[in-house]
Amino acid sequence: KLPSGRMSLLLLLLLAAAAAAVQAAFDPNSPCVRCEDLPDQFIECDSVESSPGCDFGATTLDTIPRTSVNCSVLPGVTCFGPAPSQNCTTTADKSRVFLKDNVLCIKYTGHYFLSTLLYSIFLGIFGTDRFCLGHTSSAIGKLLTLGGVGVWWLVDIALLIQGELRPADDSLWEPYY
Repeated sequence: KLPSGRMSLLLLLLLAAAAAAVQAAFDPNSPCVRCEDLPDQFIECDSVESSPGCDFGATTLDTIPRTSVNCSVLPGVTCFGPAPSQNCTTTADKSRVFLKDNVLCIKYTGHYFLSTLLYSIFLGIFGTDRFCLGHTSSAIGKLLTLGGVGVWWLVDIALLIQGELRPADDSLWEPYY
């Protein structure tokens, strides 16, 4: 027979273990948001460039591959989860890390379509548009032939407008917003 003090301590330990074993369920009616559902400005994610399976260069949304990346919640942001902390908390560091699925494999490297088009129209005869896009070999050829005596210059303007002349690193045009 256990003394009553030890019995209550044992009972208390059993209750604590049972409470710890039961994870808190997310309540969708609470004001707390799941960490995985936070907008992008409240999380910091790894770059998709290092993710396996990312093949850059797609031109339409349905052909862009998707991947998963590790994300961490920024300090001072209150959210629910991720495991093992299945409750609504705020931390002072980036210790809450989760896997974000279905991230588009898109990379931007600072190429703007309008700037490149203007370079092509006004300075394309000297190959400036191709130098800016990273097509150095053909840019030198275009420079030495003065835009293929004007023909290459006109063709490049048409290729840019049609979307066929793009950055050499297969990145997408920077959005204007």
